[in-house]
Amino acid sequence: MNALADELIVLLQDSDVRGRALPPASFWSIVHYGEGSYENRYNRVVRWLLDPTENHGLGAAVANALIANAGDTDVEVGTRRVRSHVETPVPGMTTGAGPLLKGRIDVSLLDHANKIVITVESKLSSSAHDEQLARYRAHVEAERRGWRQYFVFLTELDEQADDEGWGELTYAEFADLLREILDRQEVSAAVSTLIQDFIADIARRAQGPSDAKVAALYFDDHDQPQPTHNRFADLLVSVASEIEPDEQKRAGSKIERLGAYLGTRGVSVDALPSEQIFDLLWTKLAAAFGPSFSASDLTRLLSYVLDHAPQARTQDQSIKPGVRDFFARYFTLLTGAEVPRDRGSVPVLTEHSADGYLRSVQLNRGGRGLTFNVGDARPFRISGPDPDSFPWWVAHIDPGTNKQCAIIGRKITKRPLAEWHERDLHDAIVAGLGADEVCACGAAIVRVG
Repeated sequence: MNALADELIVLLQDSDVRGRALPPASFWSIVHYGEGSYENRYNRVVRWLLDPTENHGLGAAVANALIANAGDTDVEVGTRRVRSHVETPVPGMTTGAGPLLKGRIDVSLLDHANKIVITVESKLSSSAHDEQLARYRAHVEAERRGWRQYFVFLTELDEQADDEGWGELTYAEFADLLREILDRQEVSAAVSTLIQDFIADIARRAQGPSDAKVAALYFDDHDQPQPTHNRFADLLVSVASEIEPDEQKRAGSKIERLGAYLGTRGVSVDALPSEQIFDLLWTKLAAAFGPSFSASDLTRLLSYVLDHAPQARTQDQSIKPGVRDFFARYFTLLTGAEVPRDRGSVPVLTEHSADGYLRSVQLNRGGRGLTFNVGDARPFRISGPDPDSFPWWVAHIDPGTNKQCAIIGRKITKRPLAEWHERDLHDAIVAGLGADEVCACGAAIVRVG
């Protein structure tokens, strides 16, 4: 338990991790009606910030920052006859039933006095649809001829617009612009809180589902093994019932995934009752961070850490039609013999042995793969129960620890089983072996010229 508490304390001493694991209450941490609605809320905040006539007190600072970011430092939006919009309809061709809608522009700002238009297409998790940006630009250019026109492709991910008329800007970069403006321009406390919460939510979303510092707690360093990390995961399973109700511990849940991971590593679950472990953890963390650290804080922290539990990669053990026959034919190609009744090893024919490197081969239990005995290296195995993505993996195996290393398999492109001939697969395997090479685990896996 102390090992788990110590790791959690170290995590919370990192202000960035603490901000993500225990975010303060804000509009963004409370209200979420799905990703589509989330994008709409972002669009409305962007519109509010761009509009110099709104009540944020920033004037045209944000709009002019976007113009300056586009390279025009001598153009500025004013504060008279300015209108801002969200979801502006873009009509398409006209039919007998009227114009067809070809989409909606997310955010637009029109300065009628200075004839300036800023068009923003905002994307969080999704990308622009085919030729969407080109259609929107053509519409604005036709509607606002003679105006200065600025097109901003505002995205969560750093991606390129598929139309050269648009300038790219990530939300993280937009947040930087907002910070710079707030540093030099004073606003009310209420407005500052709104904008800072928006910036914090951008940072939270940018982190995504992955937190390297948390995920690192689950994995051993191959060069410097750290078995306490397995213990860390073990203790999390022990306290899991305080985080997820029993009815939620189903296939695919955080606890099920972590349990599957531990099962692959042979780690046992702690004997202490879950409630007792939770109380001990709370006592230790409250001592470290003060009495304001509540039980709900610990629950949120543990849930956040569980969100980063590794996904145990499990292989479908069922044998799909055609797989067993393929490996039987492959075995016969390599040995010139039928599969023996006892499934024992049979010498590989010289012409298929890669200059004696592959010495003998045997069909795996169930007929879903082959295992080779090789010269001066670890046993070498190919497996593939899924005919849609074949082979599943090609790897060498440490007979002492039974650890698998797929460095060879990464050189072989998976494709449907129906597209493979056993001779083609063998040629791909031999090519993957290549010349002398040392695996990341230190094993000399290749001795083929």
